[in-house]
Amino acid sequence: MPTLHALYVQNPMWIWIAVAAFFVAANLASGWARLVWPMLAALVLAGLERARVHLAWPADVAVFAVLALLGVGASYLIKPLAPRPAAEVAGGDEPV
Repeated sequence: MPTLHALYVQNPMWIWIAVAAFFVAANLASGWARLVWPMLAALVLAGLERARVHLAWPADVAVFAVLALLGVGASYLIKPLAPRPAAEVAGGDEPV
């Protein structure tokens, strides 16, 4: 744990990239596409850290949580179009 804390103090960008990689792996393993939003939130924080916008770790976690929840919530509001019904074939109910 001290090594992880030392890495966070030295360059927190790598911690957020690891969090993003975790969500990519979880997305691929589960197939739940809404895990893309926490991954993007972690990448935004990694970009902020790369741009030298340093926040305290509680603020980092709060920004991550807000961005991830907003993304997942927006994905529930934006529903994909329903699939089109399959064309009916004349005589499709008869056994072959």
